[in-house]
Amino acid sequence: MYIYRRCQTCGSCPCTCGCNQMPSYPPVTIRGATGPTGPTGPQGPATITVGQTITGEPGTAASVTSTGGENAILTFTIPRGATGATGATGATGPQGVQGIQGVQGPQGPQGAQGVAGTAGVTGPTGPTGPTGPQGATGPAGSASATGATGPTGPTEQVL
Repeated sequence: MYIYRRCQTCGSCPCTCGCNQMPSYPPVTIRGATGPTGPTGPQGPATITVGQTITGEPGTAASVTSTGGENAILTFTIPRGATGATGATGATGPQGVQGIQGVQGPQGPQGAQGVAGTAGVTGPTGPTGPTGPQGATGPAGSASATGATGPTGPTEQVL
């Protein structure tokens, strides 16, 4: 007795909708009387080699194809599954090395003039500059009264 397992969503065996909601039944063992031994089968291949494994289209059945005759080469075709959900973003990796400097771009426009800053501390007095040229003679002043005669100075002896 064989119990067919069909998808609970699409009703197909195997599932063709990708949900794989297959019912689970306990195994059933039915055993009858042992029959007579059958005839010996044909000679199998001398060697078996696994060839390619090919990804088939989603929803198709898996298959194995044997080529090569006496020295069998097996090609497996396994259908591609549905795309899974996007995983969490991984940690940021370490910073790479600095690249070479690129070409300098054009100069931008002149910005607006900023606000004038506060006046700084007065610096030390600098050295005196050179004397300027003689100025023009000024107007004569008014005459004043003659002052008193001063004392006589020392006399000098001649030898």
